[in-house]
Amino acid sequence: MPGGGRYLLIWPESFALDLDGEVAGIVDAAGRVVARVGDEIQFSAVSVSYQDAMGHSGLREISPACGGGYWFVGDNIAVVPESESQ
Repeated sequence: MPGGGRYLLIWPESFALDLDGEVAGIVDAAGRVVARVGDEIQFSAVSVSYQDAMGHSGLREISPACGGGYWFVGDNIAVVPESESQ
């Protein structure tokens, strides 16, 4: 993400949080784990305004700690292999 600040990533509605394993992760609509806490990932995203972020059906409020930018995440997510991450 540009600037190295704090961002709120707004995941597609078909994605969900997986808390069943030892490490929390994100699963896609097919139930595949696409990322786990600690993974470095690559994904497409589009920057949106505060109003657009709040208009997203899953959000009721946005914490002031997430004031650095709002991003809608695309469906294509890939974990960066450890050999490529820094």
